[in-house]
Amino acid sequence: MRNLRCITSIIFIMVMFLVTEKIYPQGVEFSFHGGKASRIHANGIGGSVTINLPTGIKTIHAGARITYHLPSRNLSMSEINIDGSMVTVDGENSLFLYGVEGGITVLSSPLMIRAVMGLGRAQHFEEFMVSENDTMTKTTRKLNTHYIQPGVVVGMPLGIAIIGVEARYTRLEKGYSMPAIYGLVGFKFGL
Repeated sequence: MRNLRCITSIIFIMVMFLVTEKIYPQGVEFSFHGGKASRIHANGIGGSVTINLPTGIKTIHAGARITYHLPSRNLSMSEINIDGSMVTVDGENSLFLYGVEGGITVLSSPLMIRAVMGLGRAQHFEEFMVSENDTMTKTTRKLNTHYIQPGVVVGMPLGIAIIGVEARYTRLEKGYSMPAIYGLVGFKFGL
């Protein structure tokens, strides 16, 4: 994880040295996303705020992003112990991501294609309910970790609106990493 942060920092510094004009904010984008991840985290929703910075080469984007993957039931099993008692286990997982992201617009017309990279904190929640005979035990676990989230955004600009799709891979420092596909609706406002 530390190596990925170093590589991301080096790429960002190299892009900043390639800037040929003064950087000034050109616009702000507000976007909302929702979609599905694979593995144990199901449906996710969230939003982001991004500032667009034209550099003379490509437009650089910097901002903040949050995503919450709703609790999903991913474990359910029953077994019979040697003494004949029935044991049932039910479990749910959810994931909350918040952090910063940056990117560069590769193509802006007629389709917008943007390479993005997010870094931040992740909170992974697990809840298990174990029932054995007449006894129920509830276990809740919260894991705080970091994440890195490379991705590609493909969108169609429609005036001030943008509709599109995001493909992301969330790499958690601890826990389950996963690919995800999100639908995107955004609005761009000039400064």
